[in-house]
Amino acid sequence: MPENYSNYITKLYRNGDPGAKRPGVTADFRDLEEQARHALGARAFNYIAGGAGEKSTTDSNRLAFRQWKIIPKMMRDKMSAQDISVELFGQSYDNPVIMAPVALASFETAAHFFRKAHRWARTSGPKPKFEPPAQTEDVDVA
Repeated sequence: MPENYSNYITKLYRNGDPGAKRPGVTADFRDLEEQARHALGARAFNYIAGGAGEKSTTDSNRLAFRQWKIIPKMMRDKMSAQDISVELFGQSYDNPVIMAPVALASFETAAHFFRKAHRWARTSGPKPKFEPPAQTEDVDVA
């Protein structure tokens, strides 16, 4: 039996991808400066790493960045409170889906097969000389 997707993602968050190539630099900001010092050499590092005087601008920048947090939304108990509805041109949609031409298909070809669905995606009208594909059977879109 395949592994539960939730368990798979949890393992990725905890352990990382075991097959992934590890980056050459750290993601820890505290260690990044030291790695740069060794990689760049003294002259280049001193040119880009300096903060004038008391380094108050550097400190202010660090404090400002600490206000931002990256919080994964996966596996949180707030799914019932999610609202992805959208209003387009005065019409409300609970689950917005946008239809776009793919590969050799066009809006008109897609509209032929999805003729029972809403026609909100048809914005430019049919092309001249449009001929529907030879297949004429109804396609169940649900």
